[in-house]
Amino acid sequence: MAEFKEISPDAPFAAKAMNWIDQRFPASEVFKEHMGEYYAPKNFNFWYIFGSLATLVLVIQIITGIFLTMHYNPTQHSRLVRSSTSCATCLGAG
Repeated sequence: MAEFKEISPDAPFAAKAMNWIDQRFPASEVFKEHMGEYYAPKNFNFWYIFGSLATLVLVIQIITGIFLTMHYNPTQHSRLVRSSTSCATCLGAG
């Protein structure tokens, strides 16, 4: 079973909240033991993050475009009925 860490009652709210979360799911331990072993390049900046987000948006657009292409069913009849009705009304024939 997991060991529960005691925290002082005078601790700040953030420390109490993190202790409460860690007792239920040890996220900070996972981060320290697993994610702390990986090195990150020092050149992470705005443009790197912006490029990653732009790539993500491009992938989402491609995927939704594929689904739209598979499921789109144009109906010529509905467009003709609407346009002919409005033109006939405009010309006073209706």
